[in-house]
Amino acid sequence: MNPAPLAVTAGNAARVYGAVNPAFTGKVIGAVNGDTFTETFTTTATASSIVGSYSIVPVVSGAALANYTVTKTNGTLAITQAGTSTSFALSNQNLTLTASVVSLTSGTPTGNVSFLGGQTLIGTGALTNRVASYTATSVLLRMF
Repeated sequence: MNPAPLAVTAGNAARVYGAVNPAFTGKVIGAVNGDTFTETFTTTATASSIVGSYSIVPVVSGAALANYTVTKTNGTLAITQAGTSTSFALSNQNLTLTASVVSLTSGTPTGNVSFLGGQTLIGTGALTNRVASYTATSVLLRMF
């Protein structure tokens, strides 16, 4: 007797950086004779995994599994950049621009903040403990 084909496919999912993984789903196609199977889906991604794509791997079990030729298809978990909330302050006495950046999920934002005058880059500041600053050497006045 030839084994019946059984296809186990993990669905795709997405989340932002810092969030927990969602519940993974998928489907099993090809069960015959009332056979039932239990499917689970795993990934190596954790809440602290960096932005990127991670495999969602299907696993299937069941008493009649030996009667099947199983084909598994991975899904993809897409981790996207988390949103932030940014507030700005200006000190007129020393011309210091300050940006405070807070994650909308978890973790501490890192990187640089670009300070713009309209669409012109004035300067940049590295985030340290969620704060970046830039001290201007002069003030540009625009007359309208």
